[in-house]
Amino acid sequence: MPLYDHRVFKVQGEWWAAQVHGGSSVTTWGDMRVPPAIAYDSVYFTCLTDEKRNTQVASGDIPTGWLNLIDHASILRLLQSGRDFGSRLEMDPINVPDSGESPNRQPIVDADGLRWVVRKLPSNKEGAKPTLEVACLDDSALRRQILLQDDDTSDNLNAMTGHLGELALVESVKKTFLEFTPHPEDE
Repeated sequence: MPLYDHRVFKVQGEWWAAQVHGGSSVTTWGDMRVPPAIAYDSVYFTCLTDEKRNTQVASGDIPTGWLNLIDHASILRLLQSGRDFGSRLEMDPINVPDSGESPNRQPIVDADGLRWVVRKLPSNKEGAKPTLEVACLDDSALRRQILLQDDDTSDNLNAMTGHLGELALVESVKKTFLEFTPHPEDE
């Protein structure tokens, strides 16, 4: 079974899976004995909470490898630009964010209404630097790990800034994702 870039996200109370399939590369230049590199991927969306709904296909392609690099607003624009695929592609929710990973943490809600958790990850190697994970509970692609100076860094941040420090981390992580807008001719 082939592997596809995969993303699970929530919009208006429904969970969706997005996968890239295929790809395209049109070229007339260069050595024709060498297959052209795939430059763009087609994005397919399946609603996980409504099993009767057909898959949607985005009306425009995205650059190869970008599915998990684009921000939440961009994935929503791609979904909204979609058209009915005519049937349903089953997609497994293999990476749905799990709020149970941080049961003692109250999620942070950002200005876009997305829920986030900030948690210290356990170290599996002696002498390794501690790591903080900032993860969105509404979009599986939106997560980053931050290497800390020492074990006290996150506790000191929380003691000095409270909730505002974690919110600042969330906003910083959000800025690491790319904005993507389909081309007007693709819509």
